[in-house]
Amino acid sequence: MATAEKLCKNCAKIEFDHGLLSTRDADPAWQWNLAPWPRLKASRCPFCKLVRRAVYESQRFEPRSSNDDLFGKSQLTARWMRNEVHDNRGSFMIGGLWGQKICFAAKSNPREATSGPRYLRRRLSSKFDVGLLATWLSVCATKHSAGCNISASVPVSFGQALPGLEVLRVIDVERDCLVEKREMCQYVALSYVWGAAVKVRLTKAILPPLLDAGQLKKIHRELPRTIRDAIALVRSAGLRYLWVDALCLVQDDKDDVAAGVAVMDQIYERSWFAIIAAHGHDADAGLPGVREGSREECEPCVEVKPGVLLGVRTRLNWLLKQSLYSQRGWTFQESLLSRRSLYFIDSQIFFRCRRLECSEACLDSSVSMFEDNMFTAHPGPPISMDLPLAALDDVLKEYTGRVLTNQDDAISAMAGILRRFSEKAKCGFFRECPRPYSWAGWIGRLCAFCGFGSGKGRDNSSLGHNGWLSKSTWIIWYKRSPSGVVNLVWDPAANESFPMHDLSFVGYRKREPFRSPTALSGMGISAARTTPTERFDYEIPVHTYPLLQFWTLAVRLKIDTIHPFLTTAGLVDATGADCGHLDLDGFGEMPFYNSKGPFEIILLSRFDDENYTVMLLEWNGHVAERRGIGELEIKAVANGFPPGPVWKEILLG
Repeated sequence: MATAEKLCKNCAKIEFDHGLLSTRDADPAWQWNLAPWPRLKASRCPFCKLVRRAVYESQRFEPRSSNDDLFGKSQLTARWMRNEVHDNRGSFMIGGLWGQKICFAAKSNPREATSGPRYLRRRLSSKFDVGLLATWLSVCATKHSAGCNISASVPVSFGQALPGLEVLRVIDVERDCLVEKREMCQYVALSYVWGAAVKVRLTKAILPPLLDAGQLKKIHRELPRTIRDAIALVRSAGLRYLWVDALCLVQDDKDDVAAGVAVMDQIYERSWFAIIAAHGHDADAGLPGVREGSREECEPCVEVKPGVLLGVRTRLNWLLKQSLYSQRGWTFQESLLSRRSLYFIDSQIFFRCRRLECSEACLDSSVSMFEDNMFTAHPGPPISMDLPLAALDDVLKEYTGRVLTNQDDAISAMAGILRRFSEKAKCGFFRECPRPYSWAGWIGRLCAFCGFGSGKGRDNSSLGHNGWLSKSTWIIWYKRSPSGVVNLVWDPAANESFPMHDLSFVGYRKREPFRSPTALSGMGISAARTTPTERFDYEIPVHTYPLLQFWTLAVRLKIDTIHPFLTTAGLVDATGADCGHLDLDGFGEMPFYNSKGPFEIILLSRFDDENYTVMLLEWNGHVAERRGIGELEIKAVANGFPPGPVWKEILLG
């Protein structure tokens, strides 16, 4: 390695002696000023170069040198963190950056580092060392609980594990063919983005020949590179079976696909581990590092002073945040439920289970990162099932911001996760939302159960979910079946397993009536009617799914200050005053927003002492659809456009 360049006057003040930094106990953090970004950008100092690399990794573009620059002319800082959570490894954190740390690399004799903190490797080979995978799997299988090892729980039969599935088809990488298993076996599952690259799919016509040994070799070159690499990885790891949806579900057999989709969650959760192909944009991106020459060998570390090497370490979640993989709907459940996962992203390889996160870039990777009581380690921090509805709120926010090629798959792609939440919360789901509070019919990222509340408004944080349900909501939700039968969405009497007297389980026990604020007094508004109309004197369009039916207050307002890229808008009342804001659904795709209004807004719940959570509606005949969600100042309700606030029955599709 070339002799280190001279440190600049700012970086020369930093103590790069790891032993010295690690022994200081007076203060867990030390901070040094660096050069402003314009000077740091031009610097030849080795540590400045590392900071630049961290900035590029963080922003995925070079910060602009204009007034809206991320850093502008402000002073950058480097801070030494001695005790990283769960890690006890020291690293430099650069002010203003998230997801990147500058860590020490191994010295010339790597053995000096393996028993200490997790040093970075000095060199990454062009080919992944599958011995690392074997080590990670062994640590997880032997040292972790049933959270990681599903086989550690009570054994189940094939029918119990995969209900409704007659056979589990897997690729036999030893015999180069498909096999149909009627008993549980050890297999690896592949999670990837199809894109337009999956041209070879299992059909009724090619299933019989593919069950014969050696037949996969005949179509090997026609398979997308990611699937070919997954087969090679499983083979090189000494394992035998691989599950890939395109080749293990008969794509032109609706019943076969439906049966497989119904247990997709179990397929991933019961896999030995999942291969997460988060690299690239489609199934032809491959798995960099599996094949010789599929990525470049690199020396990612810089010698900042003689004998001291540093490199940038980027956390997996940060890389995933930038990937197409994390924007697709189907991949959410696959990665969330897999108990062990091997991630391929940006030519880097990571391993993650319910208690461990490892990187091939680190030497000592057997450090516990997560707690036993966590549901999973992805995405972001682990999701605790101790408060299932609060966790579901976070899950829905993440999931509904993703893209599905077919929006009708919204429920199927989340069915396994929702089933687990339903069991934990002891309540059923309607339109795949907890019955105490529906979201699957609405496109777009959701927040706090579409406004039905997380129980944590600015002034309601102490109420909790049940307190919020009883004090801040008034709507009694009904569902109207396609045949016209009307039933309560949340009927504790019909749910024998729900513990009515245990307030740790969320479900309203009562509903307080809507109480008009002082601004509405004297307007003659009666909110007494909550019983649904069973027979209308007009025809309701036939739907294949139940409609929500309920009474609430409606007000007419105008939309103003639309931000097309943020898909947000302001609300304006009849006095011309700004009175709230909305997150819009499908803006740019619907002519609805071209109207000058006013638009109908309905009240869903109290957000806090000054605001309601509201929904923007578009009517199609006698059935409404959601077009936005947001907040409205309580005082603005009395200032709506004619006819003013109205207590109204809503049929919501």
